[in-house]
Amino acid sequence: MLGAQLSADAVKGIGHQLFSWKQRLDDCGPDPVSLLCRTLHERPTKLARTGQSIGEVFEDLVAGSPSISLAALNRALKARKRTGQSADELERMLKEKWGLVLVECIKNARLPVSERMDALNADTKAWLRLFGGRRGKTLRNRARDWSAFSDWLLATHGESWPKDAGRILGYLEERHELKPIGKSVPKSLLATFSLLETIGQVSPDSRFSMDPILVETVRSWTSDLEAENLSIKQAPLYTVAVLLSLELLVCTTSQVGELFAYISRSAGLSGFDWLSEGPGDPFPAGFAPGHKFR
Repeated sequence: MLGAQLSADAVKGIGHQLFSWKQRLDDCGPDPVSLLCRTLHERPTKLARTGQSIGEVFEDLVAGSPSISLAALNRALKARKRTGQSADELERMLKEKWGLVLVECIKNARLPVSERMDALNADTKAWLRLFGGRRGKTLRNRARDWSAFSDWLLATHGESWPKDAGRILGYLEERHELKPIGKSVPKSLLATFSLLETIGQVSPDSRFSMDPILVETVRSWTSDLEAENLSIKQAPLYTVAVLLSLELLVCTTSQVGELFAYISRSAGLSGFDWLSEGPGDPFPAGFAPGHKFR
């Protein structure tokens, strides 16, 4: 086809150029398109992810953040209370819930254990193991006591952890002035500090729960409150026999005919009045049902 349009020398020159181009391609190796076509059947049908999926990111956030875990646990507790769960399962979830609350308290107070756990990249489960075998209700009471004290401390002194034992005594004094406190409040607050300082790995020399002045003051507070506020003891419960006896004894006048004992009076033409009494049939002969005995 080229011979009809070009001379023989021109066609020969084009042939040499094509041959040279082919040699250069062979020297350079296969082109990217050819190489991809050769290896395409060997490639996996699904490419591996270079990053985490959305679900994995969420699980990491929940495991590393007690606040997120606490919100999810509260929703689970409400759902399980509606559906009904075993006591062991509810105890486990209650312990986990209030344990996470105390973890947040320890972090906000910047106790020594916070830096150590952060250095270890500890997750939520590692934090909860620090509380050992303490019951869920115990952790709940400690968390509530600390919440009331920490709110007062932050509002009054702008501190997340008390500077000295005087802060604790000042809190008890001010609270007692506003409203008389119960006899167990000082000891409960001291127990809260003991728990937080133990879990928070506070050195023994710096623990308020081991301060002799604070401990003796709390004892004095407790004894004074016990003397001032004599608790009202509940009367012992009645036995079943006493309750049954009262039910048999007490009745209304409209229900006399239903008793299993009676006293009746009858008068005849002879002028004699007869009184009769005894257990058994409440409607003796001569009296119709519904008659009221007097």
